[in-house]
Amino acid sequence: MRFVENKENVVFLGTPGVGKTHLAVFWGMIAAQNRYSTYYINCHHLITQLNKAHYENWLQERLKNYANYKVLIIDEIGYLLMDM
Repeated sequence: MRFVENKENVVFLGTPGVGKTHLAVFWGMIAAQNRYSTYYINCHHLITQLNKAHYENWLQERLKNYANYKVLIIDEIGYLLMDM
């Protein structure tokens, strides 16, 4: 879990079906077992929530909420086109 203490990003790259989500969930579970605040979210859902927060004028609060987690797992980045 050194990457958490060093505030480093971890990126899993690969074609669909090779286990990237499985690895991300595994590390999220390990982080939670080590008492790190952990949150898992699909990238499309994240973008949707941030767009809604921006529209409703509470984007900064939403970003602060996500920044409170020691481990933020964003899955399926690049899987779908993002409409920003």
